[in-house]
Amino acid sequence: MIARIIWLAGLACAAAITAQLQLDRQSLRDRETAALVAAPFRANAQFDVARKALYGDDPQLALAEARRLIHRRPMPAEHLTLLAQAYAKAGDARMATLAIEAAALRGWRDPLAQEAMARLALNAGNLPEATRRFTALMVSNEADDRLLSELAAPLFADPESPSFDTFGEIIAGTDRWPSLFLRRGPDVLPPSAFAKIILDATDRGVVFDCDRLGRSQQVITQRDGQAGATIATAMPAHCRRD
Repeated sequence: MIARIIWLAGLACAAAITAQLQLDRQSLRDRETAALVAAPFRANAQFDVARKALYGDDPQLALAEARRLIHRRPMPAEHLTLLAQAYAKAGDARMATLAIEAAALRGWRDPLAQEAMARLALNAGNLPEATRRFTALMVSNEADDRLLSELAAPLFADPESPSFDTFGEIIAGTDRWPSLFLRRGPDVLPPSAFAKIILDATDRGVVFDCDRLGRSQQVITQRDGQAGATIATAMPAHCRRD
């Protein structure tokens, strides 16, 4: 009888654990499920629990939940970003900065981390680093044009800014960047800055696709006729037709 009770209790315990693990997995698809997962079984669910705490009124609870998230799932950059936000909410600026730096290094595709790093670099006057973060945001589909335009304004306000050299090196560094630059650049960069980057890139030996460059030149011309005329000087000597 005792053995049967122990056996049934074991089955009930296993069933409860299985149910909790299934709820934890389900929380990836249904965030409301995260609250139903018991604390010892939270892996995926802990992110949503920590995020909910972050938006609450208790900074220390938010920090505790964020630390618990990092303890259980330390690798994703998004988790470090959330930890940085929790430190900032708790008033610890130094730890918030360290966490966001770690997040930005670990996840170049995490737009929130890259935006934070770009703003930190701008505030520190480190324009080359801010430009590198800006280019990381350009790659991300989650970074909207409004944000990019906001960051681009101070980065490229001065024609002598080191941001231009940094951006030129990036464009010339890989084959994919010229096309990406032509796709997003006309909408988010100041027209005069876009024109200058085009000329600087051609001086570095970059050859653009003629059709894409032509479309970009038309967009820029609508915004600033002089900048559009400047780009025209790079056509067709520095473009190719595929």
